[in-house]
Amino acid sequence: MTFVQRHWNIHVRTAERLDQYDSLMIVTDYSEYGYLPIVREARLVVDTRNATRRINSPKIVRC
Repeated sequence: MTFVQRHWNIHVRTAERLDQYDSLMIVTDYSEYGYLPIVREARLVVDTRNATRRINSPKIVRC
């Protein structure tokens, strides 16, 4: 069997304008992302992958 890994070309240029959304959900932990600016700008972050484990903020809900 051959397994093909998919590679996504996703660019997050900036965390600006995240405050226009009610919440942000993290469903995949990409180590390339800096989550601190994302948490800082978002109203609410729902982290399902523990990607923000090193960030303390009342805006983060870990589940």
